[in-house]
Amino acid sequence: MLFLKEQLQPGSLNGITEEANVMLKEKGFIVDYAAIADASTLEPVAEWDGQKPLVALIAAFLGQVRLIDNLIIA
Repeated sequence: MLFLKEQLQPGSLNGITEEANVMLKEKGFIVDYAAIADASTLEPVAEWDGQKPLVALIAAFLGQVRLIDNLIIA
C-alpha cells in the first residue's frame, strides 16, 4: 500500500497498480485486486490530475486468509 502512495504522481496510474500486483504475487499473495479509486466515490481512476483525493484498495489471499485493506494516498 505504501508503495502506491510513494509512486503516485499525476498522469496514468496503470503502471503503478500493475507493479503493485507483481510485487504482491512475488511475496506469495494471490491478488484479487490492487486498484486506485476516487476517495469519495470509490470509482476506479486510471488517470490522476494531481488534485483529486485517492484511495488505494487491495484484496489478496495469503494462504487461506483473504486480506482486504485500503489507504488514503492523496
